[in-house]
Amino acid sequence: MWKKIGSRNGNRTRKDLELRIGTWNKRTLFKLGALKCMIDEIRRYKVPIVAIQEVRWLNSSSIQSGNSIIFYSGLQTGRHKKGVGFVINKAMMNQVKKCVPVNERICYIRVTQQKLDLIILNCYAPTENADDGEKNSFYDTLEATFDVLPKNCIRLIVGDLNAQVGRETSFGQTIGKESWHLTTNNNSQKIVDFCSSKDLIISSTYFPRKNIYKHTWSAPDGKTKSQIDHIIIDKRQKTSVRNIRSYRGADGDTDHYLVVATFVLKLSVKWRSKKQTGKNNKLNIEKVRNSKEIDTYQKEISENLRKYNLTEYESDKVTL
Repeated sequence: MWKKIGSRNGNRTRKDLELRIGTWNKRTLFKLGALKCMIDEIRRYKVPIVAIQEVRWLNSSSIQSGNSIIFYSGLQTGRHKKGVGFVINKAMMNQVKKCVPVNERICYIRVTQQKLDLIILNCYAPTENADDGEKNSFYDTLEATFDVLPKNCIRLIVGDLNAQVGRETSFGQTIGKESWHLTTNNNSQKIVDFCSSKDLIISSTYFPRKNIYKHTWSAPDGKTKSQIDHIIIDKRQKTSVRNIRSYRGADGDTDHYLVVATFVLKLSVKWRSKKQTGKNNKLNIEKVRNSKEIDTYQKEISENLRKYNLTEYESDKVTL
């Protein structure tokens, strides 16, 4: 749920809204107890919206489990593999305008708040070892989907992108200096090119953290780590993402960690007027009706006008 937060800078007071958004590759929900285990962990970490990958359910629909609604988009027929979706707290459903399934790798939701909508695009990219045809097909669909999203909304891309983003300075502001990896692999090159063309930044590479909070995937040997789950946002709204980290303690029977971002929706700024002693800014109507006050006011105006070298004739023409 949105949480109201306040901040003050000098004479400015800002009332903002904060929302925790997560992404989690569950490996599979097509087994006994997997759904309940996931719901319990998401509730424990108090994340009202979580994008999930590798759901492995067929077709596209929604179900309710406890206080959560699960939207999912999977293959229409065949084996139970791939699949993406969202786990949304029931209390937020009145703010969800729509959930759009694109295919077994991409879906998105639109969340409304105040006068600004937030669109969260959930992706599950092919692995590094996948053939180029599958990768190109995925990025073509991602680009086509992203291009039809309204530009007057805040657009987030989250999910398992299977991309090890490096720290190369040649990519400019598209990537930060806080990535776990030093060099970029082939999948990362594709997502960096996509972000550069759409004026996006990979926000998950910008936050300085201990390495244990940057890892999003762990190999079965427990030694090999990687940061392949990311959160991407429009460059113009990059300051809206205040924090990103992974939670290793989330028990979901998966080799991926729960990644949570703190998103802040900036609202209008209210200015505090400085206290002015000895001054009354309210209009006194009674003085306007008093003939003596009118004469005094006309004399003051005439004297002030003479300071600007106006002629006597010009100053005498001043009336209330």
